Amino acid sequence: QQWTDIESKFEIKSVYYIFASAKRKKWFNLQEWLIEPSYDLLSNHRLIEECKKLMAGGNKVGIHGSYSSAGEPALFQEEKHKLETCIGSQITKGRQHWLQFYENKTPYIYENSGIREDSTLGFNDISGFRSGVASKYNPYDHKNERAFSFKEIPLVIMDSHLYDYGGADDCNSLGWFFDATESVKKFEISVNWHQRTMGDEYGWKDSFTKIAEKLYDKKLVS
Repeated sequence: QQWTDIESKFEIKSVYYIFASAKRKKWFNLQEWLIEPSYDLLSNHRLIEECKKLMAGGNKVGIHGSYSSAGEPALFQEEKHKLETCIGSQITKGRQHWLQFYENKTPYIYENSGIREDSTLGFNDISGFRSGVASKYNPYDHKNERAFSFKEIPLVIMDSHLYDYGGADDCNSLGWFFDATESVKKFEISVNWHQRTMGDEYGWKDSFTKIAEKLYDKKLVS
């Protein structure tokens, strides 16, 4: 509710990426156990209803693919189908967990699964323009010498860049981002904030509000 209140105030519509893990019969994977969200979407009826409310309000829901699904087509398809079944809507937007992206695998998975927009390509530990552009583009398929059909929206800044890696305790570290938005006339990038930043225990909740307010004041949100 806090997110939607801020977005309504500044006339913003967002994409909410939802994790929908698929149960697999395999040996215990410590890496996945440590980094994957623990909830099961099928049994989380409250989350399912919230997704439907978000879509009814004009927001979008995308798939937050698991760490392993970036390289496993069948697993990604299963997760996507699970999310689509739960919310009753086709999923066309994606972002991979931990920004996991294999150049020789992930784009082909998206191409063959109906994903039309992705926002995975960004740095895990620092903000900046990993793709070298500030606009949406079609990644290039070097194997087949053509452009992929899906669009990539560059991920430029994420909450963890400031708080997990940068050691920021306030909004001052957003200065470079605000300066960058002043230097271009038109841009289309992805800004990624997680729900944990709204918790009182962190003291980080003002950062997203500052970004939303700045973009609204400069009429940079469409």
